[in-house]
Amino acid sequence: MFFTMKMEELKYRFIDQYVILMYIIVLVEIIIKFLTYNNMSEVLYLIVGLVFLSFGYIIMRRRCTADRMILVYIIITPLYLFNIMLGYWKSTISSFVWLFPLPLITYIFFSKKGVLLYSLYLVVIIFACFLINIYFGSHLKKYSPQVGENKQHIVRDLSIYISNLALIILLLTYQTRFNKLKFSTEARLQELPHDLDLKTDKIVVADKIVEKNDIDEEMMERLELSMNEGLFKNQNLNISMVSVRLGVGYMHLSRIIRYKGYANFNSYLNTFRINYVKKLIDEADLQKVTLMYIYTEAGFSSQVTFNRVFKQIEGITPSEYISQVIKKS
Repeated sequence: MFFTMKMEELKYRFIDQYVILMYIIVLVEIIIKFLTYNNMSEVLYLIVGLVFLSFGYIIMRRRCTADRMILVYIIITPLYLFNIMLGYWKSTISSFVWLFPLPLITYIFFSKKGVLLYSLYLVVIIFACFLINIYFGSHLKKYSPQVGENKQHIVRDLSIYISNLALIILLLTYQTRFNKLKFSTEARLQELPHDLDLKTDKIVVADKIVEKNDIDEEMMERLELSMNEGLFKNQNLNISMVSVRLGVGYMHLSRIIRYKGYANFNSYLNTFRINYVKKLIDEADLQKVTLMYIYTEAGFSSQVTFNRVFKQIEGITPSEYISQVIKKS
């Protein structure tokens, strides 16, 4: 979509604020546990989680899309909390409150099917925790305070509820912002130039001439290098994602693509994908490798699309091309 870049930027902004908030929450938890429980094993466990959160965020922020970062986070978080939930299972259910915002994250960022699958994932985590406590509960190390330390229970539970309330407020705030962006996109649909196609993310500009002076040659080399390094293999790749990755406006990126002789970004992208498919077909053992593996490895999500694009570019079907390769060999 034409405004995908703005949506991606908004998602990254959410991730930045979410990580900062989680950082503060974990630090507060470390301080509370150190002062009230004096349980260094759990303090060290939280510190390790804080370190992984920091370095994981720094590494993924540069290399991954916002959706992928969020997906990795919501998968790993219940696994990290599993040990804490086991320790507090018989004393308080407050540890499970940490899981409450996670389905809301999937609801905001993913499809209804994704919400259902993730909810089942959480159910499996909780059920596994239940079974382990039944059969191995006597061997588990408990993090809960001793009997009679009700004030410590109250302080810990209160901090968890307040923290999750803050997380839910942040999520609802960004859900409102995402909805506003979608509504504004629809409202501006009629105001966009006729050479823009929002539904397909194509920029139809074949009838326009791009001068060499309008092109940043260094950026053109970076674009070519990124594609040659395999960026085209991302099945969800669009011009907005590439512009965010390269730090260049999508309009300038589209001018670069036109200057290289392509009508639009999809045409440019599919050229790389088809060339890679031909390379795999030429080099692979076709008796051991399926065609599905080849076209999905190149970034195509379905065989129908792959067949159509292949014939459009090469003038023959994939099966005809494979027959030619077999005859030559």
